[in-house]
Amino acid sequence: MTNNAHIKETDKIKLLELLSSMTTPTSRAFQYSKTALFVYCSRDLEKAINDLRQSVDLSTSSRDKLSQKLFWLNLIIALATITGVIFGILKYAYQCP
Repeated sequence: MTNNAHIKETDKIKLLELLSSMTTPTSRAFQYSKTALFVYCSRDLEKAINDLRQSVDLSTSSRDKLSQKLFWLNLIIALATITGVIFGILKYAYQCP
């Protein structure tokens, strides 16, 4: 494996090029390169999933704050509407003979 030590510092594109240039897919170097590529891709997927999880958590937190603010806003608007209706009824009741 010491002859494959250069693979550890190789990026995915170069690793793919290395794999495509190998003529014997059963060779040890090919299998090592393929495994290294799978590991790199798995790490990228894991990082993307963690980033997505953090984004969803942040979005959930923001959504909860917004829904709480909307609840209170709706309550205030409902109270203002009820107050307006009561004053309208009282005003109409005192104007009619």
